[in-house]
Amino acid sequence: MAEEQFGSDAVDAFNGKTISYVYENEWAFTNVFDGATRITKVEGRGTLHEQVEIRIVAPDTYFIAWIDEEMGAITQLVDLAARTLLASVPVDGKLEVWKGTITAFGDANV
Repeated sequence: MAEEQFGSDAVDAFNGKTISYVYENEWAFTNVFDGATRITKVEGRGTLHEQVEIRIVAPDTYFIAWIDEEMGAITQLVDLAARTLLASVPVDGKLEVWKGTITAFGDANV
């Protein structure tokens, strides 16, 4: 595999960017990336700053993973070209797969 799949290029693709998406269950999120930190506001929890791992899996397709303090490990397969994502989310001790639509991706206004 090319070095950029494991190097900083994957993080650089999201650094300084905002991504907004909505899952089929209508949960919507907007994340800002500052290097390998995902910043998001969650109702009832405030602003979260979570360290992420990002890998390139294909052109415009990324694997993103982080540990949520309340929920556990969350992963996403993000396809920027198709504007879709799949996420694995732990819910009540079981792993669920959620489909989502990317509604915006671009430079962060921070």
